[in-house]
Amino acid sequence: MSDGVEVNFNSNEGWSRLPGKTGCVLLTFDDGPGRQTADIVSILNHYDVKGLFFWQGHLLHHKRPFQNLLQSGHEIGTHAHQHVDLTRLKPEHVRYQLFTGKRELERLTGQKISYFRPPYGKINTTVRTVASELELTTVLWNISSYDWDPHMTAETIVERAANAGTNSIVLLHERKVTVQALPRLIESLRANGRHLLSRSDRLPFS
Repeated sequence: MSDGVEVNFNSNEGWSRLPGKTGCVLLTFDDGPGRQTADIVSILNHYDVKGLFFWQGHLLHHKRPFQNLLQSGHEIGTHAHQHVDLTRLKPEHVRYQLFTGKRELERLTGQKISYFRPPYGKINTTVRTVASELELTTVLWNISSYDWDPHMTAETIVERAANAGTNSIVLLHERKVTVQALPRLIESLRANGRHLLSRSDRLPFS
């Protein structure tokens, strides 16, 4: 997805930019929880930046730092139960992936899970329908850092993501190289005049 100017909502997919005229940037983190979660939360807290984390259900464990994450003002959404291409699955298997991922997160956190990001950002009518039935808001992105690419360095991640425009949703992952890039990315975004959602801000999705 590209950094379009007027795109806020694509009814065929999901939110790829922040709605309205927030003028903000939202940092999102996929594929957790994992070993980098605590470091990412610590950096976000230091800069008072809100993060929206999309976690896979099968990776959940009570020893993961979800309590500190939530108490710090960040939020968690489901990245399905497993990291699979949902558009290739039968409807009943799509429902299993979304329902199980949501249920396991709610059991762990004791909170209602309202946000969903499909693995690989792939979505179709079946996935949209099931997400809607489960009262999940689909959140995509318009800026990818490509931090999942093993050839990317902290410097190149910052270069790719620091030019995010207003109302952008930035895709990041819970990786070591992302931890290395994150302080510079936040500082670069602010130097470019971008306001990042703070931990006390509410997510503007409806």
